[in-house]
Amino acid sequence: MMTNQYPYYFGVPTLQVSYVNGLVGAKAYNIPPNSTFFLMDSDAPFFYVKTSDRNGMCTLKTYEFKEVVEETNPNSQFITRAEFEAKLAALQAATSSGKTTTGLL
Repeated sequence: MMTNQYPYYFGVPTLQVSYVNGLVGAKAYNIPPNSTFFLMDSDAPFFYVKTSDRNGMCTLKTYEFKEVVEETNPNSQFITRAEFEAKLAALQAATSSGKTTTGLL
């Protein structure tokens, strides 16, 4: 006779986030086998990723938070409209008089 058995589905591993006090706290934090934990340092701008294999052996990686600051200098690659108009006028004047245009740009 056949019984209704539901297949066992392995769930998607979830990322566990916990807070620790420094590298010593991260090393001392116990995690179960076959898991990965995201450990936030409550004292410094660091975070740790602690992973254990099926035997319970752990690896710990340390990362540092850094703020990403965008460049706000608009003149680095572009010219203003007034500069464009001045270059255009100089170029048009040089081409209409028959002069060479190599030094204008």
